[in-house]
Amino acid sequence: MGNAMREIDPEILRLARTRRGPYLAALNAPRDKLSGLFAVLALDGELARIADTVSEPMLGRIRLQWWLDALDGPAGAHPVLAALAPLGVDAAALRRLVDLRSFDLDEGPATDEAWRAHALAMGEALQGGMLDVLGVHDASTREAAQFIGAAWTLVQAAHIRPRGLTDGQAENLRDQARNWLKQARTKPADKAGLPALLLARLVERRLNAPDAPLGAGAVLSVWWGNLSGRF
Repeated sequence: MGNAMREIDPEILRLARTRRGPYLAALNAPRDKLSGLFAVLALDGELARIADTVSEPMLGRIRLQWWLDALDGPAGAHPVLAALAPLGVDAAALRRLVDLRSFDLDEGPATDEAWRAHALAMGEALQGGMLDVLGVHDASTREAAQFIGAAWTLVQAAHIRPRGLTDGQAENLRDQARNWLKQARTKPADKAGLPALLLARLVERRLNAPDAPLGAGAVLSVWWGNLSGRF
């Protein structure tokens, strides 16, 4: 693992680590898949920080458009894109990941329905990109991963409270996350997809202890899930 980590571009590794939950799950991937998974997470990390670094939504949309244009341009436009280029990740999924970050820039509260739709789309795009890297394409595993990714989006929103999320809404989102987590765990899944599916164990921790940090206990939980094959 140590040698594999040293071979990864430091900036990509730094960005991937900002996606704490998916990053901890991805650490359990085979060595030859780590750099690819981290590249997908690094892209999400770059996109996620846009809303926090612009002074107005229009500037954020301009930056998102740059990423859309860059995805269609030469891979050397950004280190993350250079890392993604040879991986065979669905380009449409990457573009959806960019488009979906406009949700972070919208002003004012969002309805529960809007949060659910956004979460499902995020789960499909991000988890789908990770499964592309892992070479897992069966429908059942991808559906389980989508539900898990969507549940993670909701528990993170309930934890961080963006866009004026109320206490009542936060609890509604947690209830939906519980339902999606249950659905995911009923799906037959390819064990090769575990580095994406293990995020389920961190969703469960967020639901059981919303304010607890994802520290050593979370790392051990994901490690045990990988060892036992249970997400």
